Amino acid sequence: MAHTLYFTRHGETFWNVENKICGATDIALTPRGHDQARALGAELARQGLAVDRILCSPLSRAHDTARHIAAATGWAPPGGPPHGGPADIDVLNRIFQRATF
Repeated sequence: MAHTLYFTRHGETFWNVENKICGATDIALTPRGHDQARALGAELARQGLAVDRILCSPLSRAHDTARHIAAATGWAPPGGPPHGGPADIDVLNRIFQRATF
C-alpha cells in the first residue's frame, strides 16, 4: 500500500528574525510564524488533502506548527493534539530506513 508523506518546516521563529540558527534550542514561533502555520493548515484543508498522522519534534516551534495544521485540517489523534517526542522521532527514523528515493 502506497502512502504519501509530506514534510514542512516550522514557521518563523524569533531567532530566524535575528538570523540565528536554532538547532536543538527551543525557540518559539513569532506571531508571523503562527500565521504561517495556520495558513499552511488552511491550504491543506482547501486542497482536501487527508491527514492521517502528524509527527513533530518536541520543540515548541515544531509542536505549535503541527498543532495549527491539525486544527485547520480537523485532524484529531487519539489522546489529543500532536505532542512530539521520542515516539514521533522513532517513527520518522523507521520511515527513512524503508524509504526509496
